[in-house]
Amino acid sequence: MENRIKVTKSKIKRYLQNYTDLNHLIKRRELKWILGKGPTLDEWRDGKNTVENQAINLIEDNKLKELRFFKNNIDKYLLILKNTKDKKLYKYIIFKYIKKNSDEEIENVFNSVNVQKLDKKSINYLYINLKKELNKKRGNN
Repeated sequence: MENRIKVTKSKIKRYLQNYTDLNHLIKRRELKWILGKGPTLDEWRDGKNTVENQAINLIEDNKLKELRFFKNNIDKYLLILKNTKDKKLYKYIIFKYIKKNSDEEIENVFNSVNVQKLDKKSINYLYINLKKELNKKRGNN
């Protein structure tokens, strides 16, 4: 259930650092359930580890839910930054986490901007908005 998803600033950073691999991680986790150990004849007869149970496990996998939640919402808020909000913040996130540029390279691109402040601002922006999304998902508008 979504109640197990926790939004923290450290998780946001970790998911941003692995952003380019998130789709692959999601697919790999899905395939784990789909191609995992199939039911044996005894398990099938006893109603254990059936294809239906594997499908339920795929749907109820909390780690998979978390991966999808962070991927979808990071995508959403990056798009919002890019199109309507703060293009500088968007560019910073792309340079820092997606392209993995060094702080020096980022300072050169942004004319000696304080990278730590920009990092804090970007993580705070995502933290606030992902917390809102999680509350919406739980029905706590």
